[in-house]
Amino acid sequence: MRCVMCGHNRLRVGTVDETVLVGELRFIAQLPAMVCPGCGEDLVSAETLRGLERGVAEALARDGARTPEAFRYMRKAIGLKAMDVAELLDVTPETVSRWENGERQPETRAAKLLGILVIDHSAGRAEIQTYLQSLRKDRPAPPTERRLHLPAQLLPHPA
Repeated sequence: MRCVMCGHNRLRVGTVDETVLVGELRFIAQLPAMVCPGCGEDLVSAETLRGLERGVAEALARDGARTPEAFRYMRKAIGLKAMDVAELLDVTPETVSRWENGERQPETRAAKLLGILVIDHSAGRAEIQTYLQSLRKDRPAPPTERRLHLPAQLLPHPA
């Protein structure tokens, strides 16, 4: 692998401090990188940067951040369009835009739900998103009768 800046052909494994700003919040992480011994240029993989983005979003969610910048960052980190978030939260896309542009403070319950979506996503799941999508107003009525197969751990143990 060659350095894109100076052409040196022997990059070494190293680390680099990466800073992410979300409004007034600063997140600093040490990331693995390939470092050029010639000019000091560092190369961080796109996968590593995506991991940092997800980590920042999860930290924002767990901290209960409600700023417009945090709301936008979390939404983007889990790959949702503003229109998708509006549908999941049962608000208009214009409302999401106002929250993200700072015209209005994001509603507490909306920020909490987005935080839950981020945490669910960080755990490799989409259960909350699927659930919220199932609650859409225009979905068909549920069947009047359903057969359930309960897992053993939900059933009482015989005495």
